[in-house]
Amino acid sequence: MNLETEILREHSKRQSVRIAKWVGSDKKRFRELMDLFLKGEYRVTQRAAWIVKHARINMPSLSIRNFDEMIDRMLEPGVHVAVKRNVIRILQDVDIPWRIAANCNGML
Repeated sequence: MNLETEILREHSKRQSVRIAKWVGSDKKRFRELMDLFLKGEYRVTQRAAWIVKHARINMPSLSIRNFDEMIDRMLEPGVHVAVKRNVIRILQDVDIPWRIAANCNGML
């Protein structure tokens, strides 16, 4: 599957869940999804965030390794508000380790 093509093909919950199931617990696929979420163009990033949220449900431990990256991306100057909103959505149901929360230093 060409992940970026599939992300851009259709923006729907059905498509997001389908892609998240494809990612499953595969670390390489999750890394590919995170790369698109963190470094993709605006529309890809926005849609990938929804998929990351669904993929977390399938394999919660996968996104834990990416907290630092997600927060760093969210705090970049000029980052689109959609990136911030989607990072918060991904993290809202997660116990964030204190070392990461402390690094935010009130910048959220």
